[in-house]
Amino acid sequence: MTTQTRTRPTPVPQTLAPADRSRMEQAFRVPRARFLVSGVLAAGILVWSANGAGFDFAKLANGSVNMLEFVTRMFPPDFSKIGPVLQLLLETLQMAAVGSVLGAACSLLVAFGAASTIAPPWLYCTCRWIMNIIRSLPDLVIALVFTLAGAAREDVVRDYTVTDGNMDGVHARMGTSAHVTMARFAAQGIDMSRMMGAKAPDIEALLDALEAHPGGPEGWFTTHGGTPETLRDLRDRLCEATVD
Repeated sequence: MTTQTRTRPTPVPQTLAPADRSRMEQAFRVPRARFLVSGVLAAGILVWSANGAGFDFAKLANGSVNMLEFVTRMFPPDFSKIGPVLQLLLETLQMAAVGSVLGAACSLLVAFGAASTIAPPWLYCTCRWIMNIIRSLPDLVIALVFTLAGAAREDVVRDYTVTDGNMDGVHARMGTSAHVTMARFAAQGIDMSRMMGAKAPDIEALLDALEAHPGGPEGWFTTHGGTPETLRDLRDRLCEATVD
């Protein structure tokens, strides 16, 4: 009976490539020119954005008083209503889950219907109208807020129609596909500009409905759950007092 002895292979020392060794041994690397140029460019964009937005550290310091007041009102926390809060939080999560699933399913159907290459004109226009209504909801809410704050009617209309003046640039960035689609529907007597813009008659119809409501826009607001206190706070926050 013979015994076979197995010898383990001698481990071969692993060596790093000279470039990797030099990189690991170098504790500090001088920034490359590309990095320096990117940093200067980013700083320039930051300064340009701050100037364009009217950023002011003095206003930020003045607003810090309100931020501090908001934080102090959070302490000490009141746990007496933690039960309803958690229940409402759970309800919000449930609504988000159901809304996400339904929204994804509906958007998939509308997306196929809004594709001019596969949908007939009647379905394409219907889906586009649905998308425009959904897209216009934030603008309509903003118009309502401006009206309640006391903005002039012409100012609200002008703010809404700003988007319409930029649609030519949007179509240009979309390339020839947008022009081909609009020309194809124009040949069928369908004005796509009414569906892809922000026209003054659309927002004027909303303002007419608000003014025709008993009590005007304020009456509409209170009828749908608003309170005079909320309206007063809204105007106080959005309107700046003018001093002659």
